[in-house]
Amino acid sequence: GTLGQPGEWSYSIRLNISTRTALYTGVPNTHPLDLGLNTHDAEVYSRHGFVTLQLLVDRYIIGRRLHADNATSLLQANDVKTSESEDPAIIERLSEPLRYAPESMEMVPMPIAGVVIDGFYELVSLVFPLAFIVAFLYTQKKVLNELITEKETKVRESLRMMGVSSSAIISSWYVTYAVIFGILC
Repeated sequence: GTLGQPGEWSYSIRLNISTRTALYTGVPNTHPLDLGLNTHDAEVYSRHGFVTLQLLVDRYIIGRRLHADNATSLLQANDVKTSESEDPAIIERLSEPLRYAPESMEMVPMPIAGVVIDGFYELVSLVFPLAFIVAFLYTQKKVLNELITEKETKVRESLRMMGVSSSAIISSWYVTYAVIFGILC
């Protein structure tokens, strides 16, 4: 079509924004435990020229020229720095693409479902690993203490003299601590 003329316009812009050498598979990484809104992917498009190119194409399609009187103020509104000694023809030429609507583009992420963050789970996620390690270390300490106490008091030798087999003594240890660990877990 021609600039600013009505008609059927359809375009797609495809830009490669990957900075890695790996192939893009089209499947985004998922982080199911991330809660809230993640705008990183949308920001990548705005920082790598996608939005600039889309704005340029949209300006050509719409083709509505704004009649701004002051080219310098138009450049300043779009964060283009110019010096006062700049040639007016250059300022006019720099401001010409900015005279076409749309003037700006805004990126808004798609809405997501609301997330209720429960303080209990936040606290448990911080405390549970420490409590688990402490419980595990405590039980290991108790097993070692019992083994050392058995060695010091010579209980095993006494039981052997009374006719208890070694397999019965060892299996009693396994049964005792299997019950204790079963109750804890």
